[in-house]
Amino acid sequence: FPTRRSSDLGGGRFFPCRVDSDWIRRPTGMVAAVSMFRNEEDVAEQVVRHMLDECDLVVVADNNSTDRSRELLEAIGDPRLFIYDEPSFAYLQSETMNRMAAAAIGAGADWIVPFDFDEWWYSDEGRIGDVLLGLPPDVVLTMTKGRDMIPQPSDPDDPDPFRRITWTRPGSLWSLPDTRKAAYRPGADRVLMQGNHGLLGHPRPEPGPLRIRDRKSVV
Repeated sequence: FPTRRSSDLGGGRFFPCRVDSDWIRRPTGMVAAVSMFRNEEDVAEQVVRHMLDECDLVVVADNNSTDRSRELLEAIGDPRLFIYDEPSFAYLQSETMNRMAAAAIGAGADWIVPFDFDEWWYSDEGRIGDVLLGLPPDVVLTMTKGRDMIPQPSDPDDPDPFRRITWTRPGSLWSLPDTRKAAYRPGADRVLMQGNHGLLGHPRPEPGPLRIRDRKSVV
């Protein structure tokens, strides 16, 4: 599996893309999921395989993982998955996420889905990629609704928390107006804000068709 470093993509917040996606793009468009991770071996493979099912392209940055996260992702072997190294130890979440988004945008992505590895994105209306590409062209930003995952004594003995914990509750912190998560259409003035909670300088609309099961409350 080729090693890709963020420095290979050029400098600055946005940089030239090295993602070859001509064979990935569908006639109806392309939806890309982007993320960064560090030491997420308990969920890395499950979450990325899920996003590959839901989207057309996945671009992620490995922020100095010391566990098996990178190994597990490379073993997926899907050519639609691009893994870059983010060697900085500083917490540059916004800068890194915008870099991954820029790589996907340069490859021709029509929508960007910025996800965290402790989030399970879905839509009750169908596959995320199809749902986003079916939105009216004047919709440039859509916000999620979130549900907290709540462990129960009756949960099965399964190391995968997304499979093990099925009980959720509404009213998550991540459903509040300032903390909902965003997916967006690329544009010259569209820069993802810290935490993936919207676009800088753009008002946040009410939640659209995307949902998240969130394990941030799981200890």
